[in-house]
Amino acid sequence: MKKILIGSLVVLLAIFTVSCSKKSDSGHAVKYTVGGSSKLNITYTDADMTAKTVSGVTSTWTHTFSTSSTGQLVHLSVTSVDGTGVNGAIYIDGQQSTQNDSGSGTVNISAQIP
Repeated sequence: MKKILIGSLVVLLAIFTVSCSKKSDSGHAVKYTVGGSSKLNITYTDADMTAKTVSGVTSTWTHTFSTSSTGQLVHLSVTSVDGTGVNGAIYIDGQQSTQNDSGSGTVNISAQIP
């Protein structure tokens, strides 16, 4: 009887442990959005966690990628070509993580992937 009880407890503990563990293969979706009234120069962290730059884009520019990285910082820098106001936002897994607006023509923001 004692062996059955101990065996049952071990099985229940194993089921509980597996059911509560976080899926390690699930990725995170990162999305950048920008805004401004002039052409924009943008530097951002891409899926391979390196900095990329695009120049002369419009305020409709967005960039989305998936990553399995956790704990990494992603960065977005937006600069208007003519110094007019700009804004930028970073979304992680569909939720706005950070955003900023600037009348001086430059925004720098960062967020950490959970």
